Amino acid sequence: QIDGNVLEMDARSQSGTSVRNRLTISNVLTAGTWHHVFVSWDGSDGNGWQLYVDGVKHTWTVNNNTFAANSNMLTDEPFTIGGRSTSTSSYNGMFGKIDDFRSYARVLTAAEVSHLSQYRGVTGKPPTQSQVIYEALTYVPMQEQGTTFYCQKTNIAGTLTDTNSTGRHVAGPTEFLSNAVKFDASRQRRIAFARVPS
Repeated sequence: QIDGNVLEMDARSQSGTSVRNRLTISNVLTAGTWHHVFVSWDGSDGNGWQLYVDGVKHTWTVNNNTFAANSNMLTDEPFTIGGRSTSTSSYNGMFGKIDDFRSYARVLTAAEVSHLSQYRGVTGKPPTQSQVIYEALTYVPMQEQGTTFYCQKTNIAGTLTDTNSTGRHVAGPTEFLSNAVKFDASRQRRIAFARVPS
């Protein structure tokens, strides 16, 4: 759930910060409404990024398209949710809420993404919690009330950088577990993991 209507993602290649894609899209998210957002990359160049909102495929505006085929993601920064790990600018953070974060070890099909947006799992109506954990490479349900959040698959911990708890823990969408985290880019609020929790 975002506080505006622009979704932006910045991906960087392992070969350097100048090799990157900045992907933006406007007016597909309604402020104050929960949406299921799914992003994938097929390993090709910068045009290999796919975006789905609520199970429906949309087209990004691709800027700085300097990715080469089979590029590796930049890994010299911690893995973060809600904002870039080294930035002190609110421009690089999110204003909004995140719940039930996952990553997968393969590109999901359009049918799988549609099912995931409706039923919380790639298969099953609805899937069991253990099935959700099994399917995902990374699963962070965002249920904790403090500053430490865990990947349910590997128990790797991430730390919320902003220790000011004002408005931090909020209700999630009714079809998921009860809690979510509100990110405030002006506080550089983000969850940082020492490595990708896979």
